[in-house]
Amino acid sequence: GWFSVLLLLIAIYFYFTSRPLEIQLLILLIVGLIDGLDGPLARNNNNVTVHGTWLDHLRDGALVAWATYLIYKFNLLNLQLIIILWSLQLILIWITLKDFLIQYLRGLSDEEGKVLITKFSLDNLQASVTGRLQFFSWATGYGFLLGSLVLSIPYAALIGQSFVILAIIFSALNISESYQKSI
Repeated sequence: GWFSVLLLLIAIYFYFTSRPLEIQLLILLIVGLIDGLDGPLARNNNNVTVHGTWLDHLRDGALVAWATYLIYKFNLLNLQLIIILWSLQLILIWITLKDFLIQYLRGLSDEEGKVLITKFSLDNLQASVTGRLQFFSWATGYGFLLGSLVLSIPYAALIGQSFVILAIIFSALNISESYQKSI
């Protein structure tokens, strides 16, 4: 968990100190691979914790935000698509968090608060199949887009843009699914 956060910070530092882009993208790839492995490992070993779940989501958000900045900076994706993608993500975050915040802000006892946080973290924050498809499409799209900067893969940017459009579709489906659960 924390190791990949440190690696992400190193990649950002390397960007601002003009280190080679290939190194920065390699570090981001490693962070993404760690992210893809630590969740399933925790679930398979029955080692899912509230702390780990929150750290995973915060790291995901930071990784995607930084990758989005790079994609924007290198003009790899239309700004309108970036705005749509992030707007859908913010709506999804609101749907997921609103019920928790309403309950938590009502003023629960310490014990009730711990139960609510645990239940919310371990139940509500676990990604659905649609959520996993959304993140996979997002990560794959961003991977192809960023990879197009350093690899000679024909149509890499077009493939990346196509996956981002899939991520938008899965985001909308995820919002619908999450909204239905919250009613």
